[in-house]
Amino acid sequence: MNRWGDHTPVEDDTPLEEYLRTLTGFVEEGRVHYLGTSTMVPEAWKVARANERARQLGLEPFTVAQPRYNLVNRAVEHGYLNAASAYDLGVCPWSPLAGGILSGKYRRGEDPPAGSRAAVEPEVAGAYLTDENYETLADVRAVADDLGATPAQVSLAWLRHRDVVTAPVVGARTVDQLEENLGAADLSLSDKQVHRLADA
Repeated sequence: MNRWGDHTPVEDDTPLEEYLRTLTGFVEEGRVHYLGTSTMVPEAWKVARANERARQLGLEPFTVAQPRYNLVNRAVEHGYLNAASAYDLGVCPWSPLAGGILSGKYRRGEDPPAGSRAAVEPEVAGAYLTDENYETLADVRAVADDLGATPAQVSLAWLRHRDVVTAPVVGARTVDQLEENLGAADLSLSDKQVHRLADA
C-alpha cells in the first residue's frame, strides 16, 4: 500500500504525512510559496485526501492542480474539476493543445511535419492523431475561421472560458508559437461556440 492508501505503483512507499510535512517545511523556509500537484495525483479523491490530511495536521494544503485537460482529453471533468473547485484549487492544465493536434499543424491523411512531436515520437502520433481527434479539430478549425483566429488560439480560449480553469500551461517551443498562444488571451468565444467545442 502506498502513501495514497491504494495499491497503485509509485516510486516509493513514503507516507502521505511525511510528504506533507516536508512540503510544509519548504513553505516555512520560504523556498516555495504555494504547493501544487500535477500528474502524480490524477484522481480527485487523492487531492481531497491530501488536503483533508493537511487540514487535520495543520499543514500546508495543495492550492493548485495541474491535470491534463484539453478538448480531446476531458477525463478530469468527471469529478476532478469538482474536487478542485470544492478545495479552491487553481487549475492550470498541461498539454492544452493535446500534443499539437489542437494547434492545427497536423492534417488527416498527411505525414506529420518534419521535426514535430508526432514525427519524432510514435507514441504521440498513436495517442493523438486519431479519427476522433481530427473530428474535434474540424470543429475547432470552423470556429477559428469564424473568428479569424488560429486553432491553437481557439483551443486555449476554450479552456480560458471554463470557470474552474485558472490558466493553461502552454509549451511553446518558438517565439512565434508563444505569440500565437498569447493571442488567445484576447479571443472571446460566444456561448454557442463554447458549447459547440464542448460537444465536438
